[in-house]
Amino acid sequence: MLQRDSAKRTTFDRRVRSIRADDAPLVAEFILQIAPVSDTFRQSLPGLLRRLISEEILGGIAVDYVHDTGVKAESAAFGISGFVHEAWAATYLASPSPHMSLTLLHDALNDRGAPPFLTLKDVAQANAGHGLILVPLFWLQRSYDRADPEAHALLSIAQQSLLRGHEGYLLSRVIKEVPAILSSAFAGGGFKELARFPAGTPLGFSPGASLAQDHIVYTVARSDFEGDWPGKAVGRLFAYTPPRCGFTYAEQQILLRAMNGVTDARIARDLGISLAAVNLRWRSIYGRVADYAPSVLLSEDSSNGSRGTEKRRLVISFVADHPEELRPYGGNGRRQGSTARL
Repeated sequence: MLQRDSAKRTTFDRRVRSIRADDAPLVAEFILQIAPVSDTFRQSLPGLLRRLISEEILGGIAVDYVHDTGVKAESAAFGISGFVHEAWAATYLASPSPHMSLTLLHDALNDRGAPPFLTLKDVAQANAGHGLILVPLFWLQRSYDRADPEAHALLSIAQQSLLRGHEGYLLSRVIKEVPAILSSAFAGGGFKELARFPAGTPLGFSPGASLAQDHIVYTVARSDFEGDWPGKAVGRLFAYTPPRCGFTYAEQQILLRAMNGVTDARIARDLGISLAAVNLRWRSIYGRVADYAPSVLLSEDSSNGSRGTEKRRLVISFVADHPEELRPYGGNGRRQGSTARL
């Protein structure tokens, strides 16, 4: 437990979860605190975010403060990311502009020509083909005060989640814009500076507005790590192995929740299905693993395989170590599970 306010002596836990469409109004509020936008876009932003999150075009995480006093959980931070079309990325890389994330959202709202973000079907096809271009859009937290230990703790969660939430995808490039005060984390992690915009740079999507502080655009490509030894943190995102088991979306729903310690009864409630349906999906999961990764089910305690809780533990450990098994892949209609993307 962490103490947040020494005067009130209140304590809390940080809880990380997948972002939900219902978070959209508060996410919009966080964004509007750091970015100038037009009145029209201000009014449209919550609905746009709700649609993109509900359709799983954008994904991410939320960090909540869960208090020990029975007070309602409080949102501490949000991370949102998406995959973009190659044509959009090529245009942006050739002529970068500040507040890339808001530019993307403006383009998605106005839908001029081809939409900038990939749909779930697009992601599955690119993940089984030439690869994906990832844009971590926002990491939003209430404070970036260097003297505040909690601000440092939340930024640490951001860095961990960027890696953990996107491992297992076949990435071709990552593009990320950050305030200059956060640049050391990206430069030291393997990113390369693409463009720098000083405070006062005009914002094309919001006439009369300008940057309040220096911003830097970073990028990194798969080719930067081909044939190189592991070392830079971001290199983990480009270590890729195709999935073996071919789990369906329904099976991924079970596995993703089980990885987070959710019980079968709670999974059934969350998904609106019966406990018998959950058990049926587990049997299908075990069958796929037995067919395509049989060594996973060989327990150290039994050469004949494992049953019950041990079998489940082995499967959960396997997918935790092989996140590619939980990513959209190919043209088989499998949708993306609710894995957090940052």
